[in-house]
Amino acid sequence: MTVILYLSNQLVQAVEVKKKGRKIMTRRVWQEEAPGGSIINGIITDEEAFLPFIKSFFSGNKIPSREVALVIGSSQFNHKVMEFPRLSDRELRKLIEREFAENKKEDILYSYYVLEKKGKKGMQKIMAAAVGKEFLLSYLELFRKAGIGLGSIDSETGSLVCQFSHSPEIQKQTCLVQVLDGQEVGSYLFDRGVYFYSQKNRLFRTETEEELAEELIAIQGKLSQFASAQKLQEPLEKFYICGQGAAVLKREKPELDCYHADKVVCPGRSMKKKPDFIYPAGILLQEEKGTSFLEQIKREQKKKKKQYERFMLCLPSLCVLVLVLAAAAGLGGSYYRNLEKLYQIQETMGNEELAGKKASYELSMAKVETMKARIREAQEAWEKLMSYPTFDASVWREITGSMGNGITVELKNFNRDSGVIGMNASAADPRQISGFIAALQEKDIFESVEYSGYTYADSTESYTIHVVCCLTEGAGR
Repeated sequence: MTVILYLSNQLVQAVEVKKKGRKIMTRRVWQEEAPGGSIINGIITDEEAFLPFIKSFFSGNKIPSREVALVIGSSQFNHKVMEFPRLSDRELRKLIEREFAENKKEDILYSYYVLEKKGKKGMQKIMAAAVGKEFLLSYLELFRKAGIGLGSIDSETGSLVCQFSHSPEIQKQTCLVQVLDGQEVGSYLFDRGVYFYSQKNRLFRTETEEELAEELIAIQGKLSQFASAQKLQEPLEKFYICGQGAAVLKREKPELDCYHADKVVCPGRSMKKKPDFIYPAGILLQEEKGTSFLEQIKREQKKKKKQYERFMLCLPSLCVLVLVLAAAAGLGGSYYRNLEKLYQIQETMGNEELAGKKASYELSMAKVETMKARIREAQEAWEKLMSYPTFDASVWREITGSMGNGITVELKNFNRDSGVIGMNASAADPRQISGFIAALQEKDIFESVEYSGYTYADSTESYTIHVVCCLTEGAGR
């Protein structure tokens, strides 16, 4: 049995499932609503409220908390459909990284799985996903605090596409599936059963089924226009709805067709109450999948651990180097005094009476060469120390120079080892944020500017900007 946890908006769902052939057998389902505003679009916006909730959710329902498969619905994941020859996993990952070159970030993780194969040795269509490593690390830390072990991390889009691709209703059919989740709806377009495109929309009119249906039909109309321009194999004429509240909506609006997931995700005999929709079970249907996000994180952590162990082995040598640097000034003065004496000895070397002092001269030269080597080592150590960035008034001027009207910035902390500047930034108007981020990215002193979106803070009536800046080598010197 595998426990899969789904997080996206207020609805939190956990399922205990088992794969049986090309179907998923559901044994138990637990779902509750998280505290309002604690999670939005897969981003934990209020950890103080969400952490005790998720602890209580697992302990109160006695849900197994080891090797949990986490499925996150968030726009932090970037998905693309690509077509490549059949290559090794390593070669495919290199090609995928090139396709996501617009991200221009070092800390990006990539994964993929196969959508369709054409012939025995022909091309293959894959769905690739990219996500910032820091985003996933925040989840690992949160679940570590909650005492929940994660076995894998996947995106909601990848899970749903796999589930729909295995559905007899959708295979060999050009259709659109809309998945309701609270105030959001995800729309998934399939071309003869093969995933083609998806998007998420915020729902603003959800007070009555009539208003909700009108908004869903409006989204269907826009995507129908999009599909007609894509040269699909068949025209888009079939639409399905599913998810939270879809059954009620179907009763009020019979013209909307419900997607029946039971043919793929089947309820077990022991299930007492059947939920509206099982969101995350499709990850078990991913047959050919590249290296997972969590495997990549664990591999990098193992590599960093080895680097730290090597550093600790070299630490005594570094301490000696610091002592050499402290003595460099004294050695320099001694070096020049001895050099002057050597010049005097060289002038008198032709004198036969001083031939006996030749051995003393050669010994002094050896000492001078030793001093030179030590001074060079000290200078190299000093240059390495000076390559670390520092935060001074010039760096602060660059940051404040990027601020426009309505942008406020408060410095939180600065990590000298990594060059990362932690700061609180806010804007009165969200339209000012893109200009502020663009101005920061144009500054030469920053090696990277990582922007992960913004959230509205009721307490300050402003938009909190989530941005982390990393200084370049030697910045502020």
